[in-house]
Amino acid sequence: MTPKIEQKPGRKPRVTDEEILQLFKDADPPVLTASALADELPIGHRALLNRLNTLWDRETLDRMDVGPRGRVWWLPGHTSTTAASITESGPDAEGRGEQ
Repeated sequence: MTPKIEQKPGRKPRVTDEEILQLFKDADPPVLTASALADELPIGHRALLNRLNTLWDRETLDRMDVGPRGRVWWLPGHTSTTAASITESGPDAEGRGEQ
């Protein structure tokens, strides 16, 4: 078990875009929620959502809404699935509906 690093009060440590993107590269499957990312990074949930939206605006990440409040994120080109293919065919079309 990794010991917790005690942080001083004040501004949280900065997280680079590359650190965020590396989590997608290392993930299996490489489709993540903001909550899953927030568990791995020293950054608040709201700040992380802002960063993810900025990466999406720059077309560095892709995203899709799932359910009324859910959203998943992924690196374009790192999955065989696109938001359009899921939306058009449904999650069960390629066997992804099983849990």
